[in-house]
Amino acid sequence: MAASPPDGPTQPRLKYPDRQSLPGSAQRNVPVLVEAILPVLLPLLRTHEDEGEKAAASHEEHQKVPHGPSAPVRVLEIAAGHGSLTLALRRAVLAQPQDSRERHGLELPGARQKRRVQWTCTEADEALLQSIRSTNSQEEAQGAADKIAVARLEIDDESDWSALTGAEQGSPSAPAPAAASVHSKFDLVLIANLLHIVPFETVRSLFFRLRRVLSTRSGARVCIYGAFNEEGQFTSEGNQKFDQDLRSRNPLYGLRDLQGEILPLAEEHALQLEEVMRLARGNVGTADVDIWSSTSMTERHEYVIPRTMAAL
Repeated sequence: MAASPPDGPTQPRLKYPDRQSLPGSAQRNVPVLVEAILPVLLPLLRTHEDEGEKAAASHEEHQKVPHGPSAPVRVLEIAAGHGSLTLALRRAVLAQPQDSRERHGLELPGARQKRRVQWTCTEADEALLQSIRSTNSQEEAQGAADKIAVARLEIDDESDWSALTGAEQGSPSAPAPAAASVHSKFDLVLIANLLHIVPFETVRSLFFRLRRVLSTRSGARVCIYGAFNEEGQFTSEGNQKFDQDLRSRNPLYGLRDLQGEILPLAEEHALQLEEVMRLARGNVGTADVDIWSSTSMTERHEYVIPRTMAAL
């Protein structure tokens, strides 16, 4: 029997994510996140190109006419803030050397056609959405090739999730198709500095809904960045102070325990920890990338958690 979405928090209705964040605080995390996420994103581009080449060969063999390009990789950032991470990833992808672009399917040898990435940024706050739109417009005016769709997503709002897989550039609230295809879902989902600034019931709601927006293509992943406790313990004095500050703002906020809370929640939704990669730097101390994979027999989803010892 399919699980039902968890009940929302019992406190007065709030909009999540409900953040008071300045661009600079998130910006400090961006370089290390881009460094961690690019090795996840670029192979997805190559995989999609290989799929397109196989489909084209089969189509031309039977139809003797050119075949269209393979479906682009679709990247979603949830709770994007000012959009700094997605904007930086787009710049990093476009800045790849020519041989790397061809190898990863970003550009076909001997052709002008570029492999597209479809980027989507979401936020609950209209002022932040407008900030993303403004920066994106400036970069597009300077020649950025891949546009960024901007969509409202309040994590506890079912209608926002229903609209998400149907959202297109210029129409972020377009209704989702009755049965969303593989290509209308997302190959990579990014979530940064979120789980500790929403109630745990909202974290549960998020995990329940992630599988609705994840593509069933091989290698679909989720990257979650933030500070976590380990085995019921704070990993640093800075994290303990950070947790105290969060709970002083809202007693339902706070650092989530990786083994005690996040792993069981992931397993409940057919996701399991697969690998941990240690990063050389973070906000304060080190950062990790935890790779997860689906336990489903028919789908394979992976997600990655880069986490700092003291995130902002």
